[in-house]
Amino acid sequence: MIFYLILSLISVLFLIIADSLDNGKKAFSQAFAIFLAIISAIRYDVGFDYPVYYEVASQQGDFLWEFLRFEFLSKIIVFTVWLFKLPYLIFFIYSFLTVYFVFQGLKRLMPDSLHIGLFIYALFPLFFIDSFSLIRQHLAIAIIFYAISFLINRKFLTYIIIVCISGLIHSGSFVTILLIPMCFVKIKPWVFTFFVALTFVFGRQITLMLLDISGFSSSYLSPEGVKGTGGNLIRFLMNGVALGLLFLQNRLNEKVHFFVGIFSLGILFYNLFGSFGHAGIRVFEYFSISIVPLMPLVVKAFKPQRLVSISACLILLVFNLSYISLTTRNEKKSALTPYSTIFTTDNKGKFK
Repeated sequence: MIFYLILSLISVLFLIIADSLDNGKKAFSQAFAIFLAIISAIRYDVGFDYPVYYEVASQQGDFLWEFLRFEFLSKIIVFTVWLFKLPYLIFFIYSFLTVYFVFQGLKRLMPDSLHIGLFIYALFPLFFIDSFSLIRQHLAIAIIFYAISFLINRKFLTYIIIVCISGLIHSGSFVTILLIPMCFVKIKPWVFTFFVALTFVFGRQITLMLLDISGFSSSYLSPEGVKGTGGNLIRFLMNGVALGLLFLQNRLNEKVHFFVGIFSLGILFYNLFGSFGHAGIRVFEYFSISIVPLMPLVVKAFKPQRLVSISACLILLVFNLSYISLTTRNEKKSALTPYSTIFTTDNKGKFK
């Protein structure tokens, strides 16, 4: 936990320094982005899926079965790692590509507050910290985040092409095609509020009915209800955030409305599938990254500005550390703690 506390404080310090700079914000933000990528790249046995990717990269254990599950471009990354015979290279590639696309997305979506977006990405636990576990998916999420800037500018063909590329990294990306109709149909806040509330209360029953009618089954929709780190606590919190945003939407400008819609759509999926297995939060994370450009716009709508900004930073800090604390209580393993690196561990090839 000490490492993550220090990392959180470094993130806060980055925000304070970057905000005080008249010139050089972009260069300073680039340096912090590289720092985040390095932290991710050099980790060892940090993240639930780390052992799986290491075994695939080093061709150990049941690597072939896992490799065959990978999408086309993810297989290309693995082939590259095999070519160089450097198992740890897989984490460097995914880490730097993920941070790169997030940074490019921030440049396009919020060029004037790039450092703030990067700070939110670093501290919101479903993004940077969670990328240690869901490795392929978070690269795909980063690419979708970059693609949203084209969707906002109604460059639909470009958006679809980028979504397809992202889908060749992680197939879950294709769910974000559903964002296109939102550019043509303006859904009233009360409509989203009604369906968020409905699925929050009856989401499990609705999904059971749909699964029974369709006969569909998936390992990600476990009847035992494996919900991942934080279980329903995260879902309850995110529903509160969604309802709060919908309540405040009329006070916010038109650009914010679209991001609120993206986040709310993700909540609907989370409520429908969240009580069954990992599908709920996995789908939600594709939409939840809209909170990165959304949060600064919401903060600007309230006064006194400085007090609201400080309060938002403190909430993020507490949320981040609480999430990490929850991972230490996982029955299978503490995936994020302790943080160790490929340079400091004495147990290479062995995992928790």
